[in-house]
Amino acid sequence: MEKQIDMNFHSPSGIDRLMREAKEHEREAKRRYDEYLKDKND
Repeated sequence: MEKQIDMNFHSPSGIDRLMREAKEHEREAKRRYDEYLKDKND
């Protein structure tokens, strides 16, 4: 039971970091996609 609580205690910060990284990757992907579309239209 104690281990379970310990896991839950450590989890949020890790998830927080993962979410932040995912958002950054998403932004980067959108930017590259926009550039790709611009190149195609030229």
